[in-house]
Order: sequence, then structure tokens, then C-alpha cells
Amino acid sequence: MAKCVRNANQSPAPSFGTGRGTRHRLIACATQNSDGRQNDWIRNTEVFFLMLHYTIRFALVFPLAAAGFANDWPFWRGPEQTGMTREKAAVTSWSPNGENLLWKSDIGGRSTPVIMNGRVFYICPVGEGIGSRERVVCLDADTGKLLWEHRFNVFHTDIVENRVGWTAVVGDPETGNVYAHGTGGEFFAFDRDGKLLWKHSLTEEFGRISGYGGRLHTPIVDENRVIVSFLNSNWGSHTRPLHRYVAFDKNSGDVLWWAAPGGKPLDTTYAVPAVAVIGGVRMLIAPNADGNVYGMKARTGERVWTYKLSKRGLNSSVVVDGNYAYFTHSEENLNTSEMGSIVCVDASKTGDITETGTVWRHDGYTIGYASPAIANGRLYLVSNSATLYAIDAKSGEVFWEYSVGRVGKGSPTVTADGLGAHAGEAGPEVRGAQLGHVAPDLCGHFGELRRIGREQQDTRRLLGQGEALELEDESNEEHPLAGVRV
Repeated sequence: MAKCVRNANQSPAPSFGTGRGTRHRLIACATQNSDGRQNDWIRNTEVFFLMLHYTIRFALVFPLAAAGFANDWPFWRGPEQTGMTREKAAVTSWSPNGENLLWKSDIGGRSTPVIMNGRVFYICPVGEGIGSRERVVCLDADTGKLLWEHRFNVFHTDIVENRVGWTAVVGDPETGNVYAHGTGGEFFAFDRDGKLLWKHSLTEEFGRISGYGGRLHTPIVDENRVIVSFLNSNWGSHTRPLHRYVAFDKNSGDVLWWAAPGGKPLDTTYAVPAVAVIGGVRMLIAPNADGNVYGMKARTGERVWTYKLSKRGLNSSVVVDGNYAYFTHSEENLNTSEMGSIVCVDASKTGDITETGTVWRHDGYTIGYASPAIANGRLYLVSNSATLYAIDAKSGEVFWEYSVGRVGKGSPTVTADGLGAHAGEAGPEVRGAQLGHVAPDLCGHFGELRRIGREQQDTRRLLGQGEALELEDESNEEHPLAGVRV
């Protein structure tokens, strides 16, 4: 039987999650498609970033089909906030030592860059010890040249030095502006050339609270708003410590609304909300520090529904497909003694939808760090122990599972032709996994497994849905996925 090998140099592994680990250089690689388009990578050693370089502009490989978002990656989970691309897989072979290498930069960090209008933006630490600071960086996406940076101090926080630079920046395709939430609580708005447009000190103005672990929230842009959340306690109506959301006017920095949909916060968290129009309502769907998930009106912050999920705060972000919202966690459940769960809810409901809104639910799955990806009718998830799952998004049927390492903290990404990747903490190499090359309407019918033989050959087999995997060759070695439904 053929042997399945997870090889970072053969399988792309872009993981657009909140990264963990030490600081590393960013690396971009390039190759040529048959149509002449150039494909680029950006890498943070433990978190990969896959990009395309079109004739006119630099673009991430996960563009939104809608005008204004096409060819850019302005949010940490992509323009559709789903961890998927509508492009086919770009680079399938590369090496930081030279193969398909376009450029590399020594300016690296733990968070996900965003790509807009031919530029790469991200937040990262700079300096060491007492001189440690933070900075927002802009690189030329074609060359890796540093175009500008904005350095600032880290203050009024309990966050330790090696967790500085936790959040991702967010870009606004309409204006080209970039927004950053710093470790010390400063919230910045820059134009594309680095000019500071406005700034708030969230700790000094609003009583923002941060904890030792470094968990902070990445902002999102929606219409004329830039929204960020944090735990706070302040004067007046903000006396009670709660997990609150605030929407600023993205142009002026004026406060538009505050929302505190939940109860007592149980942890500091980092889940990023998603925005979707559901049942004619523009909704902000947000996992909260009180263990619940809330649906709120994105234009006012008014709470629409509540889903009671966990006894601890929630860290993995939500994805939305149609009227369905998907969220996960790895802590104690409210309804069972099992740890963790995967939930699909009908987000068009109102009120307490814990029972009425549940479409399907799987308890006992510990997916509390990495955020889901949804593509081609499937939900892809990485557990805390680095098991990659593929689940039918509508029915909840688990199609297959596959170990990609030891620790799962990088979020998966999926291309339109079914090539998926994940970067985890599996040692010095980043582990990747291939989900198969397949058109969207055939997703689930094709499994691709790589083996290393005497001639470094690939073994591929087209499978009918539900057919047991049987790959044989002269080695007579049992395949780890033999008998698994793919």
C-alpha cells in the first residue's frame, strides 16, 4: 500500500490563523502558470500566506468575486471571512531555500498580513527587552521592499513580550486605509502611505483590559464602520466589566455605537466576528468571552439572538454560509460533560436559539484555537491536537479526518479546486495536507495522497463518494488512510 507523506516542501500550507511561536522572516515565492500569471507566497515559518500576482496587481490567492474586493486579501480570513479562495491552487512546490522564491524579508511576526493594492500590511514586534516596541509595516508586494513603518510603544498591559503583535491589521478596500489594534491598546487608522488619520487609546479612553496571555481582538471593517472588541470597565454605563464591541466611523474615528450583548467575561479571548446579511438583516455574529455566541445588527449593535455554548470564553472565529453560522470551541460544554463541540445554527432565528436554532451539533471535538474554513459545501476544521476534519456543511456528516501534526493552532484554508492546507506546531517543518484537486460540484469525490518512492512519484486516485480508500503499489506498505471515507 502507498504511504501518505506530509511534506511542507511538496504541499502548500497557508494557515491564516492567529499564529503562535517565535518571530521569523516573511518569505514570498513565485512560479508561473500556463497563462503567464505569477504566483506568490508569504511565509511566517509557522504560518504561510499564499498569493497570486496578476498582470496588474499583487493579489492573494483568495479573492472575493465581488467588485472592490477582487484580487485582494483585506481581512485575516480573506475577503469573504471564510478561509477559502475562489481561485484554484497556485503553488504546489516551493522552498525557502530558492525554489520559486520571489523575495524574503527579515521583518516577521506572528500575525496574518493583509494584501491590498499591491502592498502587504501587518503588525509585528521590534526591539528586545526594555526597548521592545511594536510597529505596523507596509511592504511592496512585488519586491518585498519596506515602504513605510509606524513604530509605537507598548504600555499599560500585562501581556508578555513574546506575545506582542498578536492581532492582524485590517484593510478597507473602499478607501485603501489600514486599521491596527496594538498591544498597548492604541487603535490606529492609517492611509495606504502610512499617514496617521486618527487614533484612540482604548485603555486610557475606554478602560480596555488585557491579560497575560496576549489574547486581543483583530478589528473588522463593514460599510462605514471599523469594529473592534475588548474587555473593559469604565465610568457610567461601562462600570460593570464586560466584553464590549465598539464601532468607529472609519473615516473620522468617531464612536458610532457600543454593544455589550453578554454576561460576565470568563477569559480574555480573540475570536473575530463575521458580518453577513441573513434574513434581510445585516448581522455581526460574534463569539463572546462569556462562552456564548451573539448575533447583532451590524449597523446598531442591537442583539438579535443568543446561542449558549460553553462555560469558558470562545477563541475560534465564526464562518457563515447562507443562513447558517458555524462555530467551535474546546472548553466545557453546558449540556454535556464532553469537552468541545462543532455547531451549525440557523442564524435567521431570533431570541435564545440554543435549542431552536441548532441545525446539527457534534460534541467532543476540541477545536478551540484554529478557526474553521468553509468551501464547496464542506466545513474544514483543525483540532487542538492537529487533526484536520472535513464535514458536510449541511448535514454535519464527517467525511474524513487526518492528522497533520501534534498541535493545531493555525487555521485551515481551502482553494476552489479542493486543495487545502494547514500550518501547525509540528516541529521545524510546517505540515501541510492535500484535500484533493476537484471542481466545486465534485468536492468529496476525489482524494489525493502523496507518497515518496524511489522516483518521488505522486499517487492519485479518483474515488466515488463513500468508497473506501485503496491505494496499492509494489511497496506493500499499509496506507494510514486505508478504509477511510474520503
